[in-house]
Amino acid sequence: MSGMWRQFPSHVGAEHRESVTNTVVDHQRDGADWTDAVWLVGGDVYNPHATDVAYLQLFAAASADVTLGTDGALLALAVPPGASVSIAVRQPVLFNPRLSYAATSTRTGSVAPTSALTLSLLFARSVAG
Repeated sequence: MSGMWRQFPSHVGAEHRESVTNTVVDHQRDGADWTDAVWLVGGDVYNPHATDVAYLQLFAAASADVTLGTDGALLALAVPPGASVSIAVRQPVLFNPRLSYAATSTRTGSVAPTSALTLSLLFARSVAG
């Protein structure tokens, strides 16, 4: 097999964030920004607010290159009030050159949700060859 992605996966891991707001952040592994492309395998997101829907926006770009409300997310998920939503994908989704994310009060907006979201991601990284 030729091409950039020869082996899937070489590393499977998880990231957990207790407080996701409208500040776009880069995906992290072991406390450091992950600067390579990753495959999103799954996860979940929780909205603790009792009455307001919140949105998780996932971008295929470094956080410094994203302007909330202007740049479109590769994936945006509505999270109902007081609920957890599974990030279930049929096939892993490639976020290249990076994975970054933020929480907002609308699907394509930039305003912070009423309450910060709690996020857990499962990811895999391929070996470039």
